[in-house]
Amino acid sequence: MTYLLIFPLDLSGTEACHWDWGRRPDWCYFSHPPMIGWAMNVAEQWFGTTAAGIRLLSPILGTISLALMALLARQMFNEKVALLATLLCSMTPANAALNIFLTIDAPLLACWTAALLCFWHLTESPRPLAWSLPLGIMICLGILTKQMMLCFPVLACLYLWYLHRVPESRKRTMANLGAFALAILIGLISMVPILLWNAQHEWITLQHTLHHFDSPQVTVSKRVGRFFEFTGSQIAIFSPLTWILLIFVMIRGLVRLRETHRRTAFLVLFSSPGLIAVLVLAAHQRAQPNWPAVYYISAFILLAAWLQSAFNLPGLSKRVRRWGHPAVITGTLFTAITYLSPWIIELTALKGSKSDPLAHLRGWKQTGTLVGQALEKIPEADTAFIVVLGHRYNASALAHYLPGRPRVYRFEPDGSIRSQYEVWPDPAEDELLGADAIIVSSKSGKRPPNKLRKAFLEVAATPTDTVSVDIGNGNKRSFELYVAHNLLEWPAHGRFSGNDRGHDKEFTTAPTP
Repeated sequence: MTYLLIFPLDLSGTEACHWDWGRRPDWCYFSHPPMIGWAMNVAEQWFGTTAAGIRLLSPILGTISLALMALLARQMFNEKVALLATLLCSMTPANAALNIFLTIDAPLLACWTAALLCFWHLTESPRPLAWSLPLGIMICLGILTKQMMLCFPVLACLYLWYLHRVPESRKRTMANLGAFALAILIGLISMVPILLWNAQHEWITLQHTLHHFDSPQVTVSKRVGRFFEFTGSQIAIFSPLTWILLIFVMIRGLVRLRETHRRTAFLVLFSSPGLIAVLVLAAHQRAQPNWPAVYYISAFILLAAWLQSAFNLPGLSKRVRRWGHPAVITGTLFTAITYLSPWIIELTALKGSKSDPLAHLRGWKQTGTLVGQALEKIPEADTAFIVVLGHRYNASALAHYLPGRPRVYRFEPDGSIRSQYEVWPDPAEDELLGADAIIVSSKSGKRPPNKLRKAFLEVAATPTDTVSVDIGNGNKRSFELYVAHNLLEWPAHGRFSGNDRGHDKEFTTAPTP
């Protein structure tokens, strides 16, 4: 938490979008179930409106996830395994990022880890029905957080199938199955409001989710490139040695599943199949680095237990265990670099360049201040609403950083639905016909689209003011402000569009004066 105060980085575009969702709590949103919006709302209410305040919820959720993982590891094996699993997991750049930024993965990992703990007890307890309610609640909260939680029941069924094939566990299979079925029914209650919301909004979340599985025709070399790009991201965010060891134990455990104890099988089945599925998907299309995050939880416990000799994996050399300590040391080094990266980048030529991973976090607070000052010079701004052009991140970041945090509208030139801004009521639906507007455009030197200009009685031919913020290395984030008089109508939206056309860069390249 102290780190967030020492390095007060601006909100990322994704965080700003989810923060704007949180201002209008709902049962679902354009791309995700409602939990991240609710979490943003709670974070702002509890800790304030600053970026550091909003992000304070992230280390809290991260600590809960680590504590639950340690508890599961201790109950499955012993305290040494719990300590090593926690150490291996916490000493990764992925965990560092999880505790710095408030993303959807923070609450998801907490729900998934809690569900793992509850499901393990359900299958091991002499009274499995006692664990149906807590497991159902965790599944329910997880589904309200992210669609990935729907994979949990599938993997749980794989484990129950495994138990049915083990003679000493077969007698309890029916009891476990009944308790698990009750938990699933409880968990699926969360789908009701999500489905009702989507039915009222043309199933937009479902369309967005299915878009991730589109597989456009690309060359074999490009598919190979995407696969190695994804694999490289996993190596980077989980530390090279740690990730290689994780892969060793997950794959070997899956190959020798019939020869392993049910504890090992539990961890293998909640890690290997999911990760393999994402790797296969990455070979066909672009996969995001965070997609397999939940599968690493059980993998870290599996690796820690094997390194502590809590079990043996047939065919896996015991000499590989020697790499456990170097993996922790390497992970610690990579994690330290991750935490120190704001300082390191600030002192190098990377700042603001295309290789700067923090470029999208730079200059938003200053941009909001300068745009606010520019608005004060425009007489019409006192009663006008704001329309932002370009990437949805432009709209959400300005909504957060403009003085007073006003309601911001976004205009999509081709009329398609690409974000939550096109799902929310437009200015006409908000009874703003006849009102003036300030159009904020990221297209330097280019007038607002013709379709938007026709929606008003008059739009200024030239920008009233220009705002430009240097984010380093000659790159700038620039916006132009146009005054528009008398809204006549608001162009109707079309349908969901999955492509990225129209998603402008978050800053424009310009020489430093």
